[in-house]
Amino acid sequence: MSQFFVVSRPVSRREVLAGAGTLAFSALALSACQGSSPGTSGQASGGTPRRGGVLTFAANAASTSEKLDPQQASGPSGYLRNASVFDTLTAVRSAGWQLEPRLAESWEPSSDLTSWRFTLRKGVTFHDGRPLTAKDVVWTFRRVLDQKVGSGAYSRFARTMTPEGLTATDSSTVTITLKSPDSLLPYAFADPHTSIVKDGQTTFNAATCIGTGPYKLVSWRPGQSLELTRNPHYWDSELPYLDGIRRVDATEEATATQGVLSGDYDVAEAVSYAAAAQLGTSPKAQLIRLRNVTSLVIVMDTTQAPFNDLRVRQACKLAVDRKVVLNTVFAGFGDVTNDLMLPPSDAFYPDGLGTGSYDPDQAKSLLAAAGHPGGLDLDLLTYGTYTPLAVAYADTAKAAGIRAKVQQGNPDTFFDVVYLHDKFYTSDWQQFFPPDLLWYAYGSDATYNESKLKLTQIDELYNKALATTDPAQQKTYVKEIGRAHV
Repeated sequence: MSQFFVVSRPVSRREVLAGAGTLAFSALALSACQGSSPGTSGQASGGTPRRGGVLTFAANAASTSEKLDPQQASGPSGYLRNASVFDTLTAVRSAGWQLEPRLAESWEPSSDLTSWRFTLRKGVTFHDGRPLTAKDVVWTFRRVLDQKVGSGAYSRFARTMTPEGLTATDSSTVTITLKSPDSLLPYAFADPHTSIVKDGQTTFNAATCIGTGPYKLVSWRPGQSLELTRNPHYWDSELPYLDGIRRVDATEEATATQGVLSGDYDVAEAVSYAAAAQLGTSPKAQLIRLRNVTSLVIVMDTTQAPFNDLRVRQACKLAVDRKVVLNTVFAGFGDVTNDLMLPPSDAFYPDGLGTGSYDPDQAKSLLAAAGHPGGLDLDLLTYGTYTPLAVAYADTAKAAGIRAKVQQGNPDTFFDVVYLHDKFYTSDWQQFFPPDLLWYAYGSDATYNESKLKLTQIDELYNKALATTDPAQQKTYVKEIGRAHV
């Protein structure tokens, strides 16, 4: 049974609302106009890209607790840094979930899917000039598989891989012997937590954060700023276009938006949905809508009262009017889903699942049956850009007798103190390959199983998806995972 309330939109990262509802929505970014026509809205502006220049980027989700270790990266700012400074073996395009080569130029499984051979791209060097070798890949994945390192990808790879099963066959070939079949391993290697680091590296600071990516790190102050400069020796000779990137952390949406309009920033990571209509017609900026990028969620920890009672979780789900939340908080930019971090248009979304229902009277009945005839008092923890979702949930849940008091957390400590610790809080998931996305969210041993609900049925379905190379069968199993969760 689902332990989440989700809203899908084009914007950010993480796990789902355990027990309430779901919305899938679109993220909005704002960029300064450079000779383009006002009021443009879309996924990208047309024309030929121009090379050069330094882009100033206003981020609103950075934290003073962020780390440079790519295996420990979290949140949009961490993933942006990983993608700029480092590279992964593969990449997955969200349009159709197409797999593409990155540092690995080819790969091949054994007939029983219990071993893989990856061949590395020739001519790739780290920022200090040292060539990329298979030993770097083996070292990186042994770090991922070391629970002490604290990689967000540990639970996914520990499911089928072992440190002993990684071998550098020669300088450009990695052989991986698995403990169970894994047909989707190349897709999993697109995870930013698997960004390749140098063999033997354990320390990551501004001086030692050296990757193979399109940009080199110049300076970094956690929760404040980041400066990157172009890597002239990047393996893709057509990239990057920019000479550099400067990230400035602006936690307030209004500050970031005004910075773009005034010319202080080139791009703002996220802007207010309420202001979208006005910004979309501004001659000074271009509103960019990124579809199906993020799911905002409210988490219910099923190991803590009152959410250890299924009836309470069901009541919390029935108490939210998803369409009202979507329209009031996100100005209609997004989609309502049925507690699943996928938009209904996604090929992996279960057929006929629907988008959940709003029934405050039934919610009251369930609460009474669970021993709460007078309703329920809850503290809902949130911070920053998550706050409007929390406020909207508290407002719509009143009719069901759920009195949710919104509590503001500290952005610098939220994911250390609240996340995976408290019982009722806001979070978000960034969109990625659905089979792994749903495993990270719902797998019994998954690192980011926020609801802490353990369903063997989901584990078994995921194993079946890993054991076949038939895309249709994989899709069937993943859809069943979605149904089992709801």
